[in-house]
Amino acid sequence: MTGAELKEFVTDGLDVGDIGDTEFYILLNAAKTKLEEERDWKILETTDSSKTVGSGDTFLTTKALPSDFSKDIGLFLTNSNNNPLYYSPVPYRERHIHKDIPRRYYIDLANSVFGLTGASPSGYTTINLIYRKFTSDIASGSSWAFPARFHPVLGFIVAEMFRGGVDFDAISAKQMTQNRADALALYYALLDWDTALRIQEQGGSYEDSGNYDASGLPTAENKDFPLAYM
Repeated sequence: MTGAELKEFVTDGLDVGDIGDTEFYILLNAAKTKLEEERDWKILETTDSSKTVGSGDTFLTTKALPSDFSKDIGLFLTNSNNNPLYYSPVPYRERHIHKDIPRRYYIDLANSVFGLTGASPSGYTTINLIYRKFTSDIASGSSWAFPARFHPVLGFIVAEMFRGGVDFDAISAKQMTQNRADALALYYALLDWDTALRIQEQGGSYEDSGNYDASGLPTAENKDFPLAYM
């Protein structure tokens, strides 16, 4: 559903009445943000592989975070054969402590950059940052990144927000209760869908005895699931 279709659903379908465009899209995108921040949704997980390691990089050399970055999930380097070498996250405030320790990374949120510590192994030059993204604001002609079957949940939330705050009265209070119930029912369906994706993902992974290097991290040839993900 586009933003315009969601507005029609709210104003006509849910009989909320007239809401100005500015007010509606502020409420709609507030509802979207609230929902997206509720959970690490699988659909928002993505990878940026546009950054590389330079020969003169140090722990103070930083790379720009993607413009839609919300939070990091993990990071690994790959060589020309796409063999992975996983890194473990450390706090930004401890980057100097880990400056000479390889296979660590930190996020500098204030400046929207990240950095690697220690020397990078020869041949491993491509940085793969796995992260949770946030989606662009919904406008009249654009749609939410989630499956269309779940889009009405945003409409129910907007109706509840409008009736519970902007246009509150005795009648709106009763309607708001139903809007909340409908929003929760669809939200739980969304949770079930995301949970099923997570369970399916876990079923496709495997455990082994594994070999670990001196840094306590799994070696690439024996473990292709990073400790940072566990």
